[in-house]
Amino acid sequence: SAQPSCYPTGQPTQQPSSEPSGQPSSVPSAQPSYVAEVWGQVVYDRRRSRHGGMCENLCSGHGSCTLNNNCDCFRGLDGAPDWTGPDCSLRTCPKDVAWVGAVVGANDLHPLVECSNKGKCLRSRGMCECFPGYEGIACQRTICPNDCNNRGTCLTQRILADKAGKVYDSPWDASKTVGCVCDAGYRGIACDLEECPSGPDPLGGYGNEAGRDCSGRGICNYDIGLCLCFGGFFGTNCNMTTAMI
Repeated sequence: SAQPSCYPTGQPTQQPSSEPSGQPSSVPSAQPSYVAEVWGQVVYDRRRSRHGGMCENLCSGHGSCTLNNNCDCFRGLDGAPDWTGPDCSLRTCPKDVAWVGAVVGANDLHPLVECSNKGKCLRSRGMCECFPGYEGIACQRTICPNDCNNRGTCLTQRILADKAGKVYDSPWDASKTVGCVCDAGYRGIACDLEECPSGPDPLGGYGNEAGRDCSGRGICNYDIGLCLCFGGFFGTNCNMTTAMI
């Protein structure tokens, strides 16, 4: 058949004269044809980045491009990835036994996780920003109160037990929870109390050999380390009595 020889010369001269008179009298006799879409794949067989034809960001130079153009980030000497993210652009942080984490076995809620679940991983530097009360490269330890006020040494439970002639090696927190060993002359959980001088009870009772301050004959002012002696007693450690006249 022949094609039109020219373009229309104008617009139609009038609109339709009436509306449709009713609804269709029957339903379609068959389903429309369709093409099934592929979704829910277990193994993704398409490239992650089609435009460049290579792995995203070339794995940032911190990984290898593998099957399906996915990045396999480089690993450290311990076999754990040093980098993470789809393009290996993010640093991983040090791991240690979690204070609280997912169940990994019977009576075990302490898997190896970044920052021990007690800190925030700074991905740009691969360093942990620990929550208050925790320290270490992986936030794996508690901190001693006020750093023992520079009057003692902060040690783990394992070492504290050893100094007391005990063994505390196997529990998960043996090297995580810490405490102060105070220098001579100080006591308290933060070594913030100054001990008072003491000696034998001048009347033969319990004195310093029983752990009593001020020879058992006074009250210790731990803020300044001085004895307030009971009536009839005096001296720096209340070890002397007044004469009876």
